[in-house]
Amino acid sequence: GNGCGGGNMLDIIATNAISIDSFRTSFGAAAATVNVHYKQGSFVGSDQTPGDWTLLGSTTVSGGGAQVFSVGSSLSISAGDTVGIYIEADVVYTTLTGNTTYTNSDLSINTGLGLCGSFSGVNNPRGWNGAVF
Repeated sequence: GNGCGGGNMLDIIATNAISIDSFRTSFGAAAATVNVHYKQGSFVGSDQTPGDWTLLGSTTVSGGGAQVFSVGSSLSISAGDTVGIYIEADVVYTTLTGNTTYTNSDLSINTGLGLCGSFSGVNNPRGWNGAVF
């Protein structure tokens, strides 16, 4: 994987009603502040528009590599809804040749963008190396 310091954007499409209270992702830095933003609908077209997003919460992680974290708030997504997610931190993502969708019985994750700065420096397409819980 690679990374550029600004984080990852992705879409979560709920097959069933779900509540997300934590995430796992790989971090490039030994310590990182993590901001998790969300928006109703896809991230597409909002990657450089901070006003389209709501901050779900923030936390700090220590140690690089894969980490499970919570920002203290959960995110409920109704069946059939799409929610854009922006995990803003120094994360490790994967360069892809095209957008990729990962699916289980409850949700689909559409890979998206890597960012080099806060809502800036877009690299497309980039796959998020993570999971939601």
